[in-house]
Amino acid sequence: MLALLSAARAAAAGPDLFGYRSLRSADVGGPSFLPFVDISTTGARLFFVDPDDGVTPNADDGIALDVPLAALNGGRGFPFYGTFHTTVAMSTNGILDFAPSPASDVPNNHCPLPDPTVPNTIIAVLWDDLVLANAPDPARGGYVQAFATCPYAEGGAGACVVFQWHRADHLTGSTDAFSLQAALYEDGDILMKFTAGNLEEGINSTTGIEAGAGLGVTDACDLAASITADSAVLFVAPPFVGATVGEAEPNDAAATATPISAGACGAGSIEGAGDADVWSLEATGTLLYAVVDTRFAAPAEFFSGNIRSNSELEPLGCLGDLGWYCLRFALWAMSYQLPHRVTGRFLRQAGRHDSPAPVPVEFSGELFFEGDVSAGFYCSFMAEFQQWVHVAGAEGSIYLSDFVLPNHGAELAFELSQPCYHIAGCDFRMEPGTRRITISEHSHGHASAQESNLFRTFAEQVRSGRLDETWPDIAWKTQRIVEACLESARHEGKALAIGL
Repeated sequence: MLALLSAARAAAAGPDLFGYRSLRSADVGGPSFLPFVDISTTGARLFFVDPDDGVTPNADDGIALDVPLAALNGGRGFPFYGTFHTTVAMSTNGILDFAPSPASDVPNNHCPLPDPTVPNTIIAVLWDDLVLANAPDPARGGYVQAFATCPYAEGGAGACVVFQWHRADHLTGSTDAFSLQAALYEDGDILMKFTAGNLEEGINSTTGIEAGAGLGVTDACDLAASITADSAVLFVAPPFVGATVGEAEPNDAAATATPISAGACGAGSIEGAGDADVWSLEATGTLLYAVVDTRFAAPAEFFSGNIRSNSELEPLGCLGDLGWYCLRFALWAMSYQLPHRVTGRFLRQAGRHDSPAPVPVEFSGELFFEGDVSAGFYCSFMAEFQQWVHVAGAEGSIYLSDFVLPNHGAELAFELSQPCYHIAGCDFRMEPGTRRITISEHSHGHASAQESNLFRTFAEQVRSGRLDETWPDIAWKTQRIVEACLESARHEGKALAIGL
């Protein structure tokens, strides 16, 4: 029997396609149950409500909404399956839900994970029909506490946020009372701890994680003696890579600085740098100028049948297509601060035979921001494919060759240049001081790729039923600049002011 249980669990402990796997106390290198830091006297007590209306108190099948995770990663939150989360909902039924919905209180566990049924962006610590209590009942409840230095070393150094289901009970009327915890670490690891008192020991529960799209790891579900007294489970995350360089995501509302140590004239390379934000514009000193370029040589049939060459269907032409990427990057670099004025010029216009008017097929422009920062851009349907960015600052520059579509492979890369000019008598020597920084991330077709994160984020937004104001705000700002540049071009490049 023990052999069968061991085999059943080992087959379901990962890694999944994203790279998550689980370890138990009994595994080699597995986590320890001790120490168990009881946060019921030091943490913040949570209040559970019915997820159907978000108001009615309900500590049986209820959730605590918007529990903050901003204590992790300098405010960016917890990285889970390639996305940072700044809040999470805690369910009385032993789960943490990153996309809370009326289904967040479902008492019947899914077995195994992943499961296509909502909720499915979750951490299932002990998904079961559990009962807690709201204040002022002192007997049982839900608690959370953020630690600048985590009291549990299993998930690495740094901060963690600990959740505790304190003296939970099964709804079925059993007399057991037990506690369980989940510690969320900055690197994405998740540690779970289970005290004595759970008489069912996993018979009707699920312990695992999932993020939808077929991603998830089941450590155990509906398995007798799988969650034993005073035990622990650690879900180990793969090395996390955040937003792809140059892409704007809600968690990247502003550049996050990660220091890059200086070498001799900045020469050398950094491999496996980790979070893509390592290339923060702060590495270049005071930002002065950015140049952004996107283009592709459209075939002849493009100008006879594509909607982007018809003024009635897409009057913005290359500006509304390729130019959008350029302008979004400039906005991202400026933390979404609008420029105070813009200019634009038609370099070439063309159109389909049925187009009422020509559309821009080659366009350039410039944006002027507060603080004497400017950005130039070029987009074209006429020139061979390019998609590069060059950002210049007072102390160096950054060059990125694939800011829209990542070049094929399993790494992202950019160059940081901090040149040195040496003069020794009549000897003049210019050293480029260029370093190549690489980050492990699949370009496409993988669970960790930016395109996967795009759809994952979109799906979570839809399922949450709550609007993330970040997206409409940056879309509106981008479109506003696009239209201002077009209007400037219609007036021979006259500078146009953009009001705040």
